[in-house]
Amino acid sequence: MFELNNKDRKKIDACYQSLQNYYLKSNKKQLDFDDKPFINLLDLLYPIIRKHPYFSNDFFASAVEL
Repeated sequence: MFELNNKDRKKIDACYQSLQNYYLKSNKKQLDFDDKPFINLLDLLYPIIRKHPYFSNDFFASAVEL
């Protein structure tokens, strides 16, 4: 099983925060009701990404392309 070290965990946390910030900056400055599906998806996928960091780069790159 793949072990998640502290460096990987920090990288994933930073990518997650960057993706949220990118979304807010490219659309509007604050979240509202229309943003809930995107934020809920991020919140659901975040634990999976942290547990399986091998896929984190692909996920974050794909999310930004959307």
